[in-house]
Amino acid sequence: MTRYYFDAIDGVEAIDEDGEDLPDFEAAKKLAGQIAAEMTPERTTHIWAGGQFRVVIRTDDGVVGSIAVTAVGDGRATAGWQ
Repeated sequence: MTRYYFDAIDGVEAIDEDGEDLPDFEAAKKLAGQIAAEMTPERTTHIWAGGQFRVVIRTDDGVVGSIAVTAVGDGRATAGWQ
């Protein structure tokens, strides 16, 4: 098992000091996605204002990945998805 830490970053860093023991990086990616989904609703104003919300995955050796939430669109209809 590896200990993974999940830091939330959206202009302010919330550093995970406890972490989670997980079997592999695939499990860490899944948990990062769940964390991002749970935390995104309270950050929508920041995200739609052009900001980004990220959950950074790290181990004791350093950063191993991240998942980011960004917003695209200005409320006007377009002919196709951009």
